[in-house]
Amino acid sequence: MLYRLFIFFAVLITTDTVLASPVDKDGWLPFTSRSGVVTIDVEFEGQTRKAIIDSGSEINAINAVYVDLNKDKLSFGDKIRLQGVFGEETKALVNAVPVQMFGQRFELDALAPAQLGDAILLFGLPFLQNFIVQFDYPHQKMRFLPHSLLDMKKLANVELKKNRNRNLPAIKVETIDGKSFWLTLDTGNSGGLVVSRQFAKDRGWLDNRGLLKHSALGAVHSGNVESFNISYLKVGPFEMENVLVTVPDEGVVMNVKDSYRTSSRSAVSGAATKGLLGYDVLKHFVVTLDCKNWRAHIAVP
Repeated sequence: MLYRLFIFFAVLITTDTVLASPVDKDGWLPFTSRSGVVTIDVEFEGQTRKAIIDSGSEINAINAVYVDLNKDKLSFGDKIRLQGVFGEETKALVNAVPVQMFGQRFELDALAPAQLGDAILLFGLPFLQNFIVQFDYPHQKMRFLPHSLLDMKKLANVELKKNRNRNLPAIKVETIDGKSFWLTLDTGNSGGLVVSRQFAKDRGWLDNRGLLKHSALGAVHSGNVESFNISYLKVGPFEMENVLVTVPDEGVVMNVKDSYRTSSRSAVSGAATKGLLGYDVLKHFVVTLDCKNWRAHIAVP
């Protein structure tokens, strides 16, 4: 069961047990940034395969191509409505999927079939909320720490909240005009900022800019997008220049913002997000993320 996997990681990182694994003495293990997406190695059906670590996913997932090819031998459970950046689909969750990590074998349940490229699995918030997770982007390594090890209330140096309408981390950023807004902190997003075309238009970001057209892969479908740079972005105490922004092409619908609406009679906690914050910004930092208590710290190595 996935619960047992969570416990195993906590024990692995906090003891001196010697296992045949890439974890060093301080608990760091290497990750690969594949087109900006964080992946680690797992053993799946006797082969070394990639698993995505995705703070922008409310679910854990399995490669949809693999599921289609192995329908007859897989165990399916409840159905869910899976929302990706491009579109939505109803999917049956996959149960009892064997995987080996750090020399131990587990069976994973409640995996949603999704487009994962050449990765076989994706670990989202149901996995990450069991730890404080550190991503050292410049040195391409990460580690999982128990919540008791760090006082994130004291260490936090960026504003982080739960997304108002989804169980995802929302981070506050500021642009050159001094205006701030919230974005979903997404380690599975290979871009910098991903926002709606209307949001970019309202801020004047589309005026007189050279737009680069290309395609992007979502969990459900793919779609056409355009990218450009803005001159300034502030994240926590750090100021950045020439930050990459991606918007959907004309007529393309992307699910990147919180669509929640409320009335004056109801009070809702959390942050209404305007888009996603991903690799092209995070790659400069060591990011410490506590998605259980919604706190974060960023630093340069």
